[in-house]
Amino acid sequence: MLAALSKGGEGGFSDEEIVDFLLNLFVAGYETTSTITTLAVKFLTKTPTALA
Repeated sequence: MLAALSKGGEGGFSDEEIVDFLLNLFVAGYETTSTITTLAVKFLTKTPTALA
């Protein structure tokens, strides 16, 4: 993926597009991680057997 992003010339991305893409990946990963962590805590507090 990084090779495709950094490929210069035709078909490559500009520096601005690369930064935008990486920021989108960072935000998407952050949101997904926080949501999954919240749901895991909620699930574990409702099911003591799974917590054990």
